[in-house]
Amino acid sequence: MKDFPVLETKRLHLVNICPCYTKDLYDILSRDNVTRYYGVDSLESIDEAAELVEQIQTLFRQGRSIRWGLVLKETGQFIGTAGLNNIHYWNKKADIGYELHPDFWRKGFMSEAVCCILEYAFEVMELYRIGALTYPENIPSIRLLKKLSFQQEGILRGYLQQSGRSHDVIMHSLLKPEWEKLNHQTGEEKLFPVQQREKKLYQLTTIPYLPHSTILAKEIKVLKKEIHQLKGRERRKKEKLLKKKLKMYQQICPHSLKDRLIK
Repeated sequence: MKDFPVLETKRLHLVNICPCYTKDLYDILSRDNVTRYYGVDSLESIDEAAELVEQIQTLFRQGRSIRWGLVLKETGQFIGTAGLNNIHYWNKKADIGYELHPDFWRKGFMSEAVCCILEYAFEVMELYRIGALTYPENIPSIRLLKKLSFQQEGILRGYLQQSGRSHDVIMHSLLKPEWEKLNHQTGEEKLFPVQQREKKLYQLTTIPYLPHSTILAKEIKVLKKEIHQLKGRERRKKEKLLKKKLKMYQQICPHSLKDRLIK
């Protein structure tokens, strides 16, 4: 996979975690209430966050993991990450993991992101099984997985080391037939709103991008034309908006498409 697969939901952009998000990642993963059930200790320095970003990039290049940054469409704020780990294409399986800034807990953001990622995993990557590990005490995460029809398989004793202690974890899994059944039952109000759009795009092209990239490109072209006709305060206002949209475009559009959509 050469280009990072940028996705989107109703309220979120799921983007590549590049170095520009290092401080945001540190702000989230340095909080003990976030990493309490994370399986690793809290970050202690910005340098550790930078190393983590590089590790995320390396694992993606190696085809072993895809980790998305969760960015609010409305404000552009980085609020967490979610992704697929331990990807095995031959066995058609991967594990899912996620974390969110406490300010955005209990607002449905992670459910939205995980649904989108499951959509991508089953429909585009054509995986058959998605696993998930949770601490038995992590009730909110267990509820989320149960809502999405994950099944509990059992307890893995002493499976993770954190804060100098061994911890048991619960193994959950969701198989593609179970996901398809859930998707069918929800009818028009599907839990996985990007399915048909993503599927059609991948039938038309081998390059993974969403329509939002095209929409942004058109908006940028219009803004550039408008700026040439404006002066003073209005021009500066439009230039500021253009700069914001260009930054977003660079984040969500794969490199191979950037020059093709904006000329």
